[in-house]
Amino acid sequence: MKVTFATPWHGECGIAHYSQRLVAALREHLEVTVVPLEPPSDRPENGIRSAAYYRERGRELNAGEVAHVQFQYFFFGGVSPLKNQFRAFLREVQVPVVLTVHELEWGMGWQRPVLAWLNRRLLRRPAIRGYIVHTPAYQDPLERLGVPRERVYVLSLPWPEPLPLPEAAEAKERFGLHGRRVVTIFGFIARRKGYELALEALRRLPSDVALLIAGGRNVYDRTDYVEQLRERVAALGLRERVVITGYLSEEGVAAAMAASDLVVAPFTAMSASASLATCLAYGRAVLASDLPPNRALAEEERCLALFRSGDVDDLVAQTEALLADEAARRRLMARAEAGRAAHTFARLAEETRAVYHAAQG
Repeated sequence: MKVTFATPWHGECGIAHYSQRLVAALREHLEVTVVPLEPPSDRPENGIRSAAYYRERGRELNAGEVAHVQFQYFFFGGVSPLKNQFRAFLREVQVPVVLTVHELEWGMGWQRPVLAWLNRRLLRRPAIRGYIVHTPAYQDPLERLGVPRERVYVLSLPWPEPLPLPEAAEAKERFGLHGRRVVTIFGFIARRKGYELALEALRRLPSDVALLIAGGRNVYDRTDYVEQLRERVAALGLRERVVITGYLSEEGVAAAMAASDLVVAPFTAMSASASLATCLAYGRAVLASDLPPNRALAEEERCLALFRSGDVDDLVAQTEALLADEAARRRLMARAEAGRAAHTFARLAEETRAVYHAAQG
């Protein structure tokens, strides 16, 4: 089978990293041609690529028997109905489409009907024969948009293969955190990851606890949130206790994991999280907000601890308890390491091939 695969491919983007690993696994069995989706341009008039650019990428997908598209709003211009070019892109595709939905926004208040309308326009398309999601939480929203439930496939998010870890003391020295107890938020910086909650918690934690924000701006992010975050750190007087690394190479990721006494994932909203999967792949002890995807991991695999989402008092209490209890952290680490074999890209590739065959039928 020939598959064309539309995705970000190079640059500082988590889905690009995910796609590179998945394509490598798929190529063990299939002929896969990558159609790269480049980041938005920096043209001063609008900062996005034209409809013509996306139509051309859509036509390139017709070289395959099945087209597999990685979907986030920003890949196609954002959530603005006037800027998003996904419909223009998809109109050009003549072969069956499998869509991996990495992001599904539904907003609050007045945003809800607008985003519901936009989502129906973008995602309820006859060309899409299969929808891959990495969390069951997306099944019901897609069905409410009019997507047949039998076309939605929930496939477990894979964990990347970790590199060897350096010594913890050496890693802490690298980030200027020698002698500190290090709490880490890992991954590309996005507002929904709960940094404000973590900063408020840090103010209440002992002064030897530092926060390592191990990541930087996603190349597709057109907001100024990273600058806002730096300003917030300064306003709270936490410059000496917070390190923001910027984008990390694979070797840098391993160093950040080694430096971490505890990983926190205080998401305020989420689907399945590739950044969290990376921390678990490295066998880190993780404390996460009790949103549905995290509850599923905690209940089924017992590989992370939970705190009440949005509750800074509970985050502080749970962080202090885990930092003081090495045995509890080691139990979480052992469970994460035990779960690694069940979450591979080879397994995702096998399950994805089955979706391709169903889309052809």
